Amino acid sequence: VRVMIGQRTFIIAEPGSTHEGSLDEMYRLIDLAADAGANAIKFQWTSSAYLLAQRRRAYEYVKAYAKIEFPAAWHGLLRTHCEATGVEYLCTTYLPQDIAVVAADVSRFKIASFECDDDDFIAQHFPFGKRLKHFAFFAIQSVKRRRNVLENSNFTDFKSTVFHGPAS
Repeated sequence: VRVMIGQRTFIIAEPGSTHEGSLDEMYRLIDLAADAGANAIKFQWTSSAYLLAQRRRAYEYVKAYAKIEFPAAWHGLLRTHCEATGVEYLCTTYLPQDIAVVAADVSRFKIASFECDDDDFIAQHFPFGKRLKHFAFFAIQSVKRRRNVLENSNFTDFKSTVFHGPAS
């Protein structure tokens, strides 16, 4: 594990599901993030609340997951708006089939804590050759295990950053 000393703090605005499924509200949140000095804004997205609930065996959360479901075409629009405001567009996905959908619009992937122990899910990010970011809330032994799994994978251009931070 390498500690970065003297590096500038990278600030990521996290709107979660506060956009209420409105593209205009998402644009407003991007503008707020830029005005506040954030380096990036990270949305959460699923193409199917039901499939996400099925994947996690958490059917009682379908309504909650529906709050992060929006049209796939919005990713390009959000990225373009982010570029215009000087904020990097990030998006967490939760379904394996959603990774390819956001790949063209993000410069790096953010892996959710829940998915950090899913080797197959993480490996599905490798073909896109983008940096992985883990905002992880688990023990340091798990971080070391995860890095070993990823660094010893068949993906030779692997780059990853593991963050440990507070949940909002």
